[in-house]
Amino acid sequence: MIEDLTEAQAKDRILKYCIQEKHSIIPSTELQNEVFKNSSVDDVKFLLQKMSSECIDLDKVNLNSQTKYISTNKASVTFLKQGGFTKIESESSVKSNFL
Repeated sequence: MIEDLTEAQAKDRILKYCIQEKHSIIPSTELQNEVFKNSSVDDVKFLLQKMSSECIDLDKVNLNSQTKYISTNKASVTFLKQGGFTKIESESSVKSNFL
């Protein structure tokens, strides 16, 4: 995975960066250059694609196949404050241990 993070931690890091950047539209190349310097842009695009298919309220922009874009909103801030993807991953892990 990206830089020794779980997938959920990497997704939360993306959200934190977008929120820090005041909800502007962030391209995958910027995330790779600023947040995941030791990872490929393809790894970042893969995460953005997964985030866009999951059920959280993100503003998403996908302008072309070369670069993916993401933008957060107030619901994203709330989602992150409530534990974000890391909490969902943790809860999912607990549930699977009981099955």
